[in-house]
Amino acid sequence: MCKVSDKLKLCTCKTKNIEQLKHYWILYKYQKSNIILVGEPILPQEYEIGKETNEYNYNKLEDLLNGENCFDIDIEINNKDILILKFTCSQTPDKTKQIDLVYEFVYKNYKWTANEYDPFDTNRLEKYKGKVVTSLNKNNNE
Repeated sequence: MCKVSDKLKLCTCKTKNIEQLKHYWILYKYQKSNIILVGEPILPQEYEIGKETNEYNYNKLEDLLNGENCFDIDIEINNKDILILKFTCSQTPDKTKQIDLVYEFVYKNYKWTANEYDPFDTNRLEKYKGKVVTSLNKNNNE
């Protein structure tokens, strides 16, 4: 299982390529774009981890993001800002099958709200990024 833990820390560590990290985050500033991208559809991650676990993770992450400041520095968050959280977890005890879980949240009315992740959304401009620390339950991620 790939369940989110009760702790979440979003670190702004100096990492050249965050996509090489096992768990990372990117904060985007909303910026209207006229670019339209078309691509290949991706199966929802709930097929990989199950609908119940996926909903649990979205709810847990939303609670953690709105419960306290998860960022390691003060970051100005504005309406329509978008936060992407990406986790890599193992689905098998021998860790041969790794899956990527991506969760998106939008800042509206002074709180983070779960949003369906769209990798083809061009209405965003990267603002901050970093490593996710203490993200997945160890006993659920074997």
